[in-house]
Amino acid sequence: MKALLLSIFLMMTVYYCWAQNPWNQVSVPTTHKLNAIDFVNSSVGYIVGDSSTILKTTDGGVNWTVLNHTGINPSPFSHSIVDVHFVSENVGFVAVLNDSPGIYKTTDGGLNWSSATNSISNMCYMGAVHANSENDYFVGGAGCFQSAKIDRFVDPNWLGSTVNYESFDPNQYVTDFAFEGSVGLATMNNPYLLRSTDNGLTWDTISVGVNSTARLTEVIFQSPSVAYVGYNDNGSGFALKISVDGGLTWNDDMTTATFYYPAFLCLGKSNTNVVYTGGKSDSSMGGIIFNSTVPQALWDYWSVDEPINGIDSYGTNTTFGVGDNGYVVVNKQWPTSTLSEFAVDPISIYPNPTNDVFTVGNSSHQSMKFELIDALGNKISVHSIEATEQTLIDISNLPNGIYYLQSSNGATSTTTKKIVKI
Repeated sequence: MKALLLSIFLMMTVYYCWAQNPWNQVSVPTTHKLNAIDFVNSSVGYIVGDSSTILKTTDGGVNWTVLNHTGINPSPFSHSIVDVHFVSENVGFVAVLNDSPGIYKTTDGGLNWSSATNSISNMCYMGAVHANSENDYFVGGAGCFQSAKIDRFVDPNWLGSTVNYESFDPNQYVTDFAFEGSVGLATMNNPYLLRSTDNGLTWDTISVGVNSTARLTEVIFQSPSVAYVGYNDNGSGFALKISVDGGLTWNDDMTTATFYYPAFLCLGKSNTNVVYTGGKSDSSMGGIIFNSTVPQALWDYWSVDEPINGIDSYGTNTTFGVGDNGYVVVNKQWPTSTLSEFAVDPISIYPNPTNDVFTVGNSSHQSMKFELIDALGNKISVHSIEATEQTLIDISNLPNGIYYLQSSNGATSTTTKKIVKI
């Protein structure tokens, strides 16, 4: 499979040169793993994570505070808040994995919480929540000694959704929801997707064509017909499937092919219809973020320091990603960021594409070191360049294809650029 990924990647004729990485780290008051993020508007947003962590911002993500919430009392077996969905600045829901009641609701901006699953039947493990309003919401999880279960609460009753998937493994719980009109999609912690066409009353099993070892992560609609689902198969496959018929049939999105061999753990969409997906790389310990506006067109992508577990946007296209070890990034130059001269990319490469020799220029006032690597991540050569100087790199003896130049000043910045040899 990795050979196939490489072949497809090398056949791409779009010579996309890496721009300066737009993702800047945001300071937050925690080092716990962060699992999900939800912005209500351009001011108020919430982040949830392990160790019962809930963070809140009221200034668009510039500053975040830890909510010392009351009412969420996870079982001794789980302190992981895995999902969050707010319908207003003060009213929202969170899902606590492997916990009962599992779904909690707040009406005062996250200070106090109470069970949102009173009188629900035959559901012991909660993994996802999707709210239409304060008194109309979906809960996804697994039954007691059973697999995936979904139910919908419309005040004052649970409607009793039917899920046409049966096993006796509670680890095959629901992990995410997406809705477009009366059509709903739900991922499970297994290789199968659930689909509803009657506003969530009945859910049928859909195969998306992944290995039996794969686990679906999140799902999103870009339009009524176009949807994406991410999956984690430990570096096997493209990690992203696309549907162009509203979730009935699925195919590999081959335009995500890179040498990262990713696992896509989350999906999000901006108000301008840009789709984002984040996750982790099989070829490094770090994370990755992809984005695309046009279905089945080449995705832009960047590496980041930590695996990305959740993505959300507000405004025109202000997008945040959250990840392991309290890691938060935003695709803007941020007020709290400490920006070095590398905010303006000092490295230039020309000609590109090339068939033999290219020039590397360093316009900064610091010496740089850089490595030339191939599309599999293998190091080919190591070079250095002094401040404000240029150097020639000869690749005439290398096969045609895609290469990367990773440059660093050894302290504050690492930049990656793509080189095409023809």
